[in-house]
Amino acid sequence: MASHGGNEYSAPDGERDFLRKQVLNKKLDDNHDEIKYMIVNLTKQVAQLAKFKDVEVAVEEEKTSTTPPTAQVVLPQFLAEPPHSEHHPADPLRYSDGQLNLHKIRRVRYADDREKTVHGIWSDVVLPSQIDERAEHSAKNKVVILQALRILRADEKVFDKLEAIQINLQTALAPCHLWAARVALELDGDFQHVAIWAQAHSPSWLLFAEAIITVLRSHNKLDAAITLFSSMLPVKEESYIGFAWRLRQAFYRLPPFQQDTSSIRSILFSKIQQYMPRVWSSVQDVHHSYTTAALIELIVQGAEKVSRFVVEDHIFATSSTTIPLAGRSAPFYNLTIGEEASGKPG
Repeated sequence: MASHGGNEYSAPDGERDFLRKQVLNKKLDDNHDEIKYMIVNLTKQVAQLAKFKDVEVAVEEEKTSTTPPTAQVVLPQFLAEPPHSEHHPADPLRYSDGQLNLHKIRRVRYADDREKTVHGIWSDVVLPSQIDERAEHSAKNKVVILQALRILRADEKVFDKLEAIQINLQTALAPCHLWAARVALELDGDFQHVAIWAQAHSPSWLLFAEAIITVLRSHNKLDAAITLFSSMLPVKEESYIGFAWRLRQAFYRLPPFQQDTSSIRSILFSKIQQYMPRVWSSVQDVHHSYTTAALIELIVQGAEKVSRFVVEDHIFATSSTTIPLAGRSAPFYNLTIGEEASGKPG
């Protein structure tokens, strides 16, 4: 290699060979990457062409087919919207179209089998993992518990009272480790020995709930939530929508780990088929697209629509009538219809 000053420099043979090999290796690497890139692109193009070919074949078969097209199921208005099936990529609490997913329930993780057993019987119990003790939680905070919520008899009202008391404790920001001692003051009758036991042992809230469950079991009053759900029947003079409301309430009392099971879904289908056939006729073709919780809400909406059929029948059948739109299990109100429309069009 020559310089401007007239001096010449000649690299040794070994160095020249080394530099030559480096240049060749660089070219080989570049060519290898380029070939690999071309192969990937060709593979994608072949796959796309195969898909197009499948579509062309399917279209041609449909043109030449003599089989009549399958009749499309026409859904009622309250089921006209397709169910959401995809979640929003950036927000798991929403569907892909941006609507809020009200049926996205966080799965409960149990510390042991005892937690799972208690939660399976009383699904509203606050578990240790759900407790959020903050500075504003103080033993000095006053907790007001109504006289009507005192727990005296071992019956089916115990869990309703416990749920109301638990809400009072949370609202008053009472420390959770004092809940059992506070509620023990409201026990008597069948639960008097539980009150004495709680004062002696200062149990946790979960252990206190287990003690209540033990008494209910000894009095043969412990009906698991799944038993209550499966044994539900329409009561005398209950409205269509009233039964749907009770069914929904019983479902939400099930612990989360039971709500999505196939057994609960089968029980629900059996109830709807037997006691609400008009609603079932509307959901039987689409129920597989919904979670059980979403299906429960759909059933209540369908029951509301069916209840309106009674109003429609009376509008065109009588001159004036009062129609009860709900029964004892739902808000009760009347709709009075009079002769305010002319007998002829126009």
